[in-house]
Amino acid sequence: MNLKRTRNKLLKNGFVAHHQTDRHDQWMDVQGGGTDISFYHDGETLVDGALKVHGRRPDNIMYDEFNSCFTRSVKTAIELSRV
Repeated sequence: MNLKRTRNKLLKNGFVAHHQTDRHDQWMDVQGGGTDISFYHDGETLVDGALKVHGRRPDNIMYDEFNSCFTRSVKTAIELSRV
């Protein structure tokens, strides 16, 4: 996936860069009230691997375990974030 295109699509859909390093981005949904989306990249042009949609509620409350979803589609990641 193209890094610039991924970032632009997230910006257009109401996400803001919450935490960025030279190899990792985490984006926060300010428009739709969804969960964060994060991904690793090579620092220049390509996204490495899948986008991670962080879990909203703990699946195992006793252990405070939040399960996340992974997808390679930005559109699907945005939809999963806002479910």
